[in-house]
Amino acid sequence: MVILQRLRRHMSAQTYQAHKTALISLATQLVIPGVLIIVPIDMCMYVVLTDSTGLQELATDSMFLIGSHSMCQVTVMIMSNSVYRRVLKEKFWKMFRLDILTNQQYGSTVEPSLRTNSFVRHLQN
Repeated sequence: MVILQRLRRHMSAQTYQAHKTALISLATQLVIPGVLIIVPIDMCMYVVLTDSTGLQELATDSMFLIGSHSMCQVTVMIMSNSVYRRVLKEKFWKMFRLDILTNQQYGSTVEPSLRTNSFVRHLQN
């Protein structure tokens, strides 16, 4: 983040914001495996090495965290990337056939011209 702030004056505001968002997304994606894989494994190792019978249930239940890390990883990736959020939103509306418009405008607001060129008139006659 420090390097990004140093280079801020060499890039546009939009580029800076995109890089900042990408760095935050990357940092969150790096933290998830540490929390959801390493911590439960350490907890299981502690229970095995110290023979703590009182923590066995907690160690067993923490296996859910290891199994759910990929689901959390994908959720963070989708929620932290605006393109993925938009595509997911469009797929959701399309799948449930909802007529609510998303951030994009569907259809054309351009009115057709009443004038035609001579070539088109010749084809119609």
